[in-house]
Amino acid sequence: MARTCKLGDVSHGWLSWRFDLKDCTTLNLRSNSMFGKIGAEGARALAEALKVNSALTSLHLERNSIGAKGAGALAEALKTNSALTRLDLGYNSIGAKGARALAEASYQGTTWPRYGCIDGDKQWFCHPVDYTNMPHLIMQSEKVVSINNTTQVDLFGQAASESDGMRHIWGAGGQLQFVRGAFASHGGKSFICLSSTFAKGGVTKSRIVFNLTHGNTVTTPRSDIMYVVTEYGCVNLRGQSLADRARLLISIAHPDFREELERQAREASLIP
Repeated sequence: MARTCKLGDVSHGWLSWRFDLKDCTTLNLRSNSMFGKIGAEGARALAEALKVNSALTSLHLERNSIGAKGAGALAEALKTNSALTRLDLGYNSIGAKGARALAEASYQGTTWPRYGCIDGDKQWFCHPVDYTNMPHLIMQSEKVVSINNTTQVDLFGQAASESDGMRHIWGAGGQLQFVRGAFASHGGKSFICLSSTFAKGGVTKSRIVFNLTHGNTVTTPRSDIMYVVTEYGCVNLRGQSLADRARLLISIAHPDFREELERQAREASLIP
């Protein structure tokens, strides 16, 4: 049965010993003006307990002055604690360093998706994608860098990132919006990245092709493409002619396919 532990407001000294919370699912350590705050040291002690506790699903630590160091310690614990799904760290001044540590932990196994950890922290600014993905807003920041993955690029520079022929793989996401936002940003750069080859049915094929596979959806048109990157190099297609685009893309294709790509381009008079 789930059990809530309301231990009130305690000092970090109380947390300095390793306590057993294996039958506790919710731990409430919200602070107020009547009692001390656990601070960074208390957060470190709590983090050690979290590493061995698998039952805790909800942890409330609002207004405890844990700072960036405390947030960092909790982030390390979260990498190995997959049970915790709610973490409230509002009004803790975790700063950019602490926020980054928590964000990295969220990509390394922890499942906590709640926004309570950033409540009251002015360094966080949250909006839905219909705001954050708008190119005219993205471009207002200088030197924006966007990095997107794609599955296929043709010699004109079109990027197809959503399908394998008629087989749909995933949606467009924010690729085109961030490409355009970075493209228009002062000093900005947009990168479309892909491996030069892939294997299908035991056959190695090139991801840089003369023509896109029939049925492939163009996610980013050639007019918006800037940098294209493979393991063989990086080329900037901005402002290039169609012939020069083809030459540049062939130069970063897998060596085994460059000769065939150039032959196809010349036969079609894409390259003089």
